[in-house]
Amino acid sequence: YKVRLDWLLTGKGPMSDFDEAARDGRRLGFGDNRLAPREMPRDVPVYGSAACGDDGLFEFQGQIADYVRRPPRLSGARDSYALYVVSESMMPWREPGQVVYVHPAVPPRPGDYVVVQLHPEKEEVNATPSAYIKRLVRMNGESVTLMQYNPRKEITLRRKEVKTVHRIVDWSELLGI
Repeated sequence: YKVRLDWLLTGKGPMSDFDEAARDGRRLGFGDNRLAPREMPRDVPVYGSAACGDDGLFEFQGQIADYVRRPPRLSGARDSYALYVVSESMMPWREPGQVVYVHPAVPPRPGDYVVVQLHPEKEEVNATPSAYIKRLVRMNGESVTLMQYNPRKEITLRRKEVKTVHRIVDWSELLGI
């Protein structure tokens, strides 16, 4: 767990080298990726907020609201993006205001957290699709089943309603730990 022995014995000082390096901007050593947080480029587009309604749906606006730093795992990952979490539907996994990073090229597996875009209900050119941020339970040719935490429930979608299923990359994986 890379916890410092002096912290375990005394409870004083930084818990790990990572905490201390992040505070003062020193380089973090994750394998060959030695990078200070402020050196990570701020080029991952944030496509708005995932403000979920009672049914867990949000509008996937697709317009860039902000840019966030590109963590080591997404280095060179084309089409990666981020979303701000607004609602409490996935607490305690993610709190409102936190950012989730998405890597569309990595196929999701059951147990992964995902962004599921639905086909727009209207056949308009600029129609805004609805989407979910949930945990993937299972996916097959007929349906996609998702888990929501608050309130806890499973949501099953017909596969023909689903436009894309993109994997959310976990923090430890993003940093290359």
